[in-house]
Amino acid sequence: MKSILFRLLVRLFVFGLLIAFMQHQIFADEVPNDFDDIKKLAEKGDINAQFNLGLMYANGQRVPQDYKQAVYWLTKAAEQGLAGAQSYLVLMYAEGQGVPQDYKQAVYWLTKAAEQGDASAQFNLGWMYGEGQGVPQNNKLAYVWFSLAAVGGNADARQNRDYFAQILTPQLLAEAQELAAKLQYRITTHDEDLK
Repeated sequence: MKSILFRLLVRLFVFGLLIAFMQHQIFADEVPNDFDDIKKLAEKGDINAQFNLGLMYANGQRVPQDYKQAVYWLTKAAEQGLAGAQSYLVLMYAEGQGVPQDYKQAVYWLTKAAEQGDASAQFNLGWMYGEGQGVPQNNKLAYVWFSLAAVGGNADARQNRDYFAQILTPQLLAEAQELAAKLQYRITTHDEDLK
């Protein structure tokens, strides 16, 4: 049951990101429409071309569907810090598309997106810590990630944060609140050195 719920959450998360990308046309104007031109740019390290090429392979658009190639190109873009690519890799690893199913890798990429301030990623990461999906179950970290997602405007996260606040000891709650504040500061200031 956890696996089915996790997959549903991941799909909703990735779908929401893709809708946001389409609405804002983040990369539509920056990458040509011709497959060969996109591939040349991707091979030169263009992050948007790598992401688009990964999506093309994942969805079989203008090329035969090839999940391994999708993972390859999405990983290239994700390693350069593109949250959309990181989030799409969550789906690939959770579903075992082009790679063996690996919830730990899904958590790795979800964490990368969450650390960039994506409230949906933060919500899903809170859920994963709360359920112990891909990570050891940890109520303190569930509180932290739900708290960050709540600050980011996720209404459901507030309810989950409040639930975990009730079950944590006062000491663990204080530690969780301090960690959430530090992470929020790091996210908003892009301070990578804050521990």
